Parts: sequence; C-alpha cells; structure tokens
Amino acid sequence: MRKEKGSLTVFAALSMLLVAAVIFTLLEGARNIEIQRISWLEAESAAESLFASYDRTLWQRYHLLGVNGMDTEGEFSEARLEDAVEDYAERVMNPDLFEGEGSAMLCLSPTEIELLRYGLLTDQKGEAFEAATSAYMKEKVLLDVVEETYHRCRASEAMEESYRESEESIENAQDELKKAKEAAALEDGESDSGAHSETDSDSHPEVSPDNPMDQTDKLKKTGILALVLRPDATVSGNAIADSKVLLSNRECLVGNSPEEYKNTLYDRVLMDKYLSETFQSYRNPHADGLLQYEVEYILCGKDNDADNLKTTLNKLIAARETANFAYLLSDPDKVSKATELATALAGATANPLIIATVEAGILGSWAYAESILDVRALLEGRKIALLKNAEQWSTDLDAIGNIGSEFLVAKECSNGLSYAQYLELLLATQSTEKIAFRSMDLIEVDLQNRPGCEMLRLDHMVISAEFEIGGEWDSIFLSPVSLGTVHDQVFQVQCNSKYSYYK
Repeated sequence: MRKEKGSLTVFAALSMLLVAAVIFTLLEGARNIEIQRISWLEAESAAESLFASYDRTLWQRYHLLGVNGMDTEGEFSEARLEDAVEDYAERVMNPDLFEGEGSAMLCLSPTEIELLRYGLLTDQKGEAFEAATSAYMKEKVLLDVVEETYHRCRASEAMEESYRESEESIENAQDELKKAKEAAALEDGESDSGAHSETDSDSHPEVSPDNPMDQTDKLKKTGILALVLRPDATVSGNAIADSKVLLSNRECLVGNSPEEYKNTLYDRVLMDKYLSETFQSYRNPHADGLLQYEVEYILCGKDNDADNLKTTLNKLIAARETANFAYLLSDPDKVSKATELATALAGATANPLIIATVEAGILGSWAYAESILDVRALLEGRKIALLKNAEQWSTDLDAIGNIGSEFLVAKECSNGLSYAQYLELLLATQSTEKIAFRSMDLIEVDLQNRPGCEMLRLDHMVISAEFEIGGEWDSIFLSPVSLGTVHDQVFQVQCNSKYSYYK
C-alpha cells in the first residue's frame, strides 16, 4: 500500500486551536445559560419538595396544610427548614451524588441556602387561618350555598343591631307604669305609703298575672339553662384546667412575610361554614374533646362547657327576640291585642304617649316569651324560621305565665334553620381574630393529645416561605483549550424561590 506523506504547519495548528477554543467557549457559554435556566426550576422544585412534607395529622384531621418548623427541642428553627431545602436541592441539582459515578453536563452543587421570609398559620390576626379554611371549603361547597348563607348572615347582623329596641321597650314601659302609679299615689295624698310600697316592691316584687312585662321579668330571673333545657337534660362539666397555655392566650410566634391576605366576605362565610362542619356543638357533643361544646367555645371563649352554653343560649334568645319583635310590629291583629292590654294597664293616665310606650313593652315581652319557645325547639332538634309568619307563631299573650311552669316548645317551621345553622349565623357576628384563634385552640389541643404530636404548636406551622438558593459548577469545555488556570474556573448563580399554600 502506498503511504501518503502529510504535514501541518504551525500556523495551521494554531488556527485549528483558535477555532477549537471558540467552539468550546461557545459550548461552555451555552451550557452556562442552560444551567442558569434550569437552576431556577430546580430551586423551585426544592422549595416545593419542602412543602410536600406537610404535617399529615393536621391535614387528615382538619384539612389544613402546614410544614412543621419545630426542631427536636420543640422550638421553631429556621435552620431546620434551610437544611431540609438544602437536602432536596442536592437531590434535584446534582443527582449524580445519589445515582453513582458519572458527570452530567447540566448538574450543579447547591451552596448557601437562606430562609428569607416565612408565613405561619397564625399570622395576621387570623387572616391566614381564614385563607386556609376558605381554600379547603371552595373545593367542596357550591357557590349558591355560600350566597344563601351570606344573605342569612347579613340578616342576622341587622337583627343583632336592632336587639336593644326590644329590650329598651320593656324597660321604658315598666318605668312609665311605675311613674304613673307614683303620680296617682301622690294625687291621692299617699306619697308616704307609696314610697313605702315601692321599697317593699323592690325587696319582694309582685308579679301581676295581667302584665306580660312582670311575667317576663320573672322568667329572666330564672337561669337560662333551667329556662330552655328539659328538667332531665344533662350539661357537660368539661373545663379547661389551664387556659393560659391556649394559643389565643399566649404570645405567638409571628412570621416575617410582608404579604397580606386579601380575604373577602366570601372567604369569611366559607370559614364559618368550615367551623360549623368541623367542630361539634350541644346537639352533637364531642365526647372525647377537651370541651364537648366546641362551636359554643368558638363563639364565647369561656373556659368551661356550661358557661359557653349559657352565653350561646343568651345570644340565641337575643337574636330570636329581635326577629319576633319585628314580626309582631308587622302583624295588625297582635298589635291590636297589645294596644288593648296597654290601654287597660295604663289607660288611667289618659296619656297616649304612656299607652304607646306600654304597648311597645308588651310587644317586647311577647317577643321574648316566643324566643324562649324557639330556643327550646332548636335544642330539641326542630327548625325555626328566621322571620316567622302568623301560622308559625306559637305563644298567646295571655299565656306567657305558663312558659315557666310547662315545657312548651315552638312550632316546627318548614322553612326554618336548625340549631347548628343558627350557630353559624352567630359566628358571622364575631370578629375574624376571635373566631380563628379560638378554633386553633381546639385544633392544637386535639392534636397534642395524639401520639407523636405532643409538642405541636400551630404558630410553628409554615404555610409560605421564600428561600435564596445558591449553586455553583465547574467548567468542562474550557479544559481542552485552556491556557494557565482557566480550566479551574467556577461559575455561580443565586436563585430566589417562593412557595405558598394559600396565595
């Protein structure tokens, strides 16, 4: 075989070296651009991996998402979160460390990991908790159901604002009747005996069977539980031994995230529905809970079931009294009966203003008597309409005195609301902060009673975070054409990664 001779000049060799240097430099540049692009994706993936390790018990029991930031000592630790993200970053940025030998072109090594900002489940005076609960409820509650509940809540708020009208009408009427009697006694020259009788009436008040206001005064002096519960009913004796340890009574850890939750009335309605569906109440008590009447605790915040139930029932009485008073004013027949009785009680004064005041007091007493029967019915499992009609009315004006001696209940209303639904309306009248933190009291105590969760704290539950993740990599295409120490060059990148469950 004939051999061909060849030669390469120095110029040609240098030219080829320069061309190779350009090509390898371009390759290294393209590699750097691609590594920087995927480094942002991998940084986000590392943060998402952290938030994928949410507390399973919190989710399974209450459908709330949060990463437990507690260390082995029971304290909140930013370093623990940073270490977890660093571990995830190493796995996604440099998989060769875990998959054996080799060198992937697009791998880099994470360097410094820093937690810049974080948000907690207890942040912003309950707004974070509201966002968390409403996010869950949006997946399971139809919009028309929320709208219906919203309108009920607005109606309930309007009734609460006008509650004093009914109460003041009774007080004013009693005052006017008292003044009228005193004036009559003075005209008969019996002012001294009148003063004496007044003193006696203060210590030993007489109840007139003809005066509904006297009858309701007697009812109001009866304990609320004895007034609306059956004689054989039992009330839970559960109580919180040390309320100072509750989340709502201690100084909570606060996140440093500057972002605010922009919750709407829609979110608030969803949170209230979440609470009414998640927690138990008097009609269906939580037998194993720290408190059995959980919704009543969320409403009232007392440290025992009995006081929470008493306060809740008083709120229900007030709500029903206002609604019943509004109905009575719209019913001409009932107003006429009240006018006749007011004329009989105060007609001797011949003062139409006093008669009108007594009439309002009679209507207020009548509304209060009906509200007692309403609350009894609700506790018995019946439904009561938000605003009644004539067919649904249950009390007679001349039979108010029987309410204390007989266990009478209001009529069932086909368009009515249950006890649980009325509690939901009462929740809407409370501030978000109170409702949220009392709810978290119950959640935290319940979880702490479960194995492995003894030190759990909801103000350690991270729901959003921002990390700064650094990465570095060595050049590989510059080595064949490098001069000096260029082949030892190290490239770096800084990535910011944000993640939030509820934003």
